[in-house]
Amino acid sequence: MSLYVNTNVSSLRSSRYLSGATVRLDRSYQKLSSGLRVNSARDDAAGLQIMNRMTAQINGLTQGNRNAMDGISMLQIAEGAIGSITDNLQRIRVLAVQSANGSYSDTERKALQEEVQTLSEEINRIAYETSFGGKKLLIGEHDFKFDSQNSSAGFKTLKATMIFPGGADHAAQGVIDKYHESQHVELQVGAYKDNVYGIDLALGYTGNLTHYDESGMYQCDYSAYGSNVKTQLALSLEGLYLAGLPNPNQNGTRIVEDSEPDTAHTTGFSYKNNQVALDVATAEASEKVIDYVDSFLKIVDSKRAEYGAAQNRLESSISNQENVIENVSDARSRIRDCDYAVETAKMALSSILQQGASTVLSQANMLPQTALSLLGAQ
Repeated sequence: MSLYVNTNVSSLRSSRYLSGATVRLDRSYQKLSSGLRVNSARDDAAGLQIMNRMTAQINGLTQGNRNAMDGISMLQIAEGAIGSITDNLQRIRVLAVQSANGSYSDTERKALQEEVQTLSEEINRIAYETSFGGKKLLIGEHDFKFDSQNSSAGFKTLKATMIFPGGADHAAQGVIDKYHESQHVELQVGAYKDNVYGIDLALGYTGNLTHYDESGMYQCDYSAYGSNVKTQLALSLEGLYLAGLPNPNQNGTRIVEDSEPDTAHTTGFSYKNNQVALDVATAEASEKVIDYVDSFLKIVDSKRAEYGAAQNRLESSISNQENVIENVSDARSRIRDCDYAVETAKMALSSILQQGASTVLSQANMLPQTALSLLGAQ
């Protein structure tokens, strides 16, 4: 075997092994201290990509569940509000049944009407004020405002702020028109862009408002909805106001102002304090109010059932996604997390190899001194 002084191959080889052992030991330290098997792309490039996609899914599902729980809270508030509306309608119906009794005088019915008026206004207040985090839930997308413009024949036109549907020359027709959409809410309940659940909080409908004619009826000729379209008073979750329910082509209902004589109170609706209210001022009106309230309760109960079904669906979605989060987290753990049993064994091996390489390197560095002994022999 040749003996060289300038190039110590054994030292270079031992240094290389020592460097490799040190790098492996450093990686073991990093994994054991962080608890992660994959700390950078060099640890597992493909695994890092898969792990990040799983992390995005887990984070999205977790936030989706929080969104769904917020949605449930919102629906519970809305349901509680229409529960109060239902209670008020039930009380109005009791008062209407009482007022319809022939044993009561007009004076006594006026006293009953005071409570009905207050309850009607409370229905409107609840509908307008119910909100969740500053978002009003029951009033729909457009607020309705009533004023006393264009009054004729002793009646007031109810004018609404409005949005026009397309395809008609409203200015030429002179129609006070409305197109009202429901308060539609899209809940992002999943991890991806299409994982949404839509809920209609308020009732959606279309119809028209217009001036009263000579007979005290309000109607218009509106070709987009057919000829001589009329509306009637109705209740939606937004409160009491003009609406095309149940049939926009039905005859309109005359609104009685508070200043009119008692004999005019026959339609079951009145207009006082700038609000529409149910009217039990006469026996004839009270009989109609009983039917109106029955129709209103049917509308409100139907929407309340939708709220309950939506809450059950959201709770089911949360339960399902919690199961998905659990299983995807388990799969990600097998890629990302450090197995301490395996890694400590690797660390022990790397530590032994490092110490052995260090010892061998120190001995290999002594090999060139053999040349001195040869020189001394001469």
